Amino acid sequence: MSLLRSVLSDPRRLEALTAVQWDELLRLARNTRLSSKLHYFMAERGTLNEIPRAAREVLSGAAIFTEYMQLLVRRELDTMNTLFVGADFPVVLLK
Repeated sequence: MSLLRSVLSDPRRLEALTAVQWDELLRLARNTRLSSKLHYFMAERGTLNEIPRAAREVLSGAAIFTEYMQLLVRRELDTMNTLFVGADFPVVLLK
């Protein structure tokens, strides 16, 4: 976990990671459900093209999956909104 924390606090550390450390970082990110966060973190800093191709593909895949899941949730909320638009009672959504 400290590797993930150190990379998120100082992205320059990515440049010095070994293949074993990349494997550990990707496993940590996946296990903590932070893979897409790590992808967007690197994209904001313009460092995605500086990381190994395999790592970039893993993180990009996680980001695509996250976007897809967000789309599904928005569609479901839109459908529920349409169904309950005229309801005379409050609608509460629970996660």
